[in-house]
Amino acid sequence: MAGFAWLVRAWTRLVRGDPARWNDARLGLAGEREVARMLRVEGEVLLATRLRSSSAEIDLLSRDRHGRLWLHEVKTTRESPLPALAAKRTRGSLSGRVRAAQAGRLEQARSALSAARREEVGIKMWSVRVDASGKFFATPAVLREPRRT
Repeated sequence: MAGFAWLVRAWTRLVRGDPARWNDARLGLAGEREVARMLRVEGEVLLATRLRSSSAEIDLLSRDRHGRLWLHEVKTTRESPLPALAAKRTRGSLSGRVRAAQAGRLEQARSALSAARREEVGIKMWSVRVDASGKFFATPAVLREPRRT
């Protein structure tokens, strides 16, 4: 099977296109689709995608197996073949890539959603990396756990 890895990579590039050439919007949508797929595999129900509020755009909204509501923010980056470029492009850790203003807007959106739905909402931040072959690597970080009501 290892001898066919080149064929799989070539087929992936043919179907998806070369990830290195994707523009930022396409890259972001691909990351959101990958996280949505992962959430479904984990048994979460996807309630909304790209939901707009007065304060922010929520990438994904889901309900987990325990009935908790989660707001998901997805940050997607390309993996560079050169380590020095990768360090510059990703600008450090996930928390370093979320500015205070954006975190405040996410918190406002979470508060508004909690009030509208009359239940607590948690916030998960996803760091998605796409390598040169088009393979996705996603890591979640819980920014706010929903309180039990």
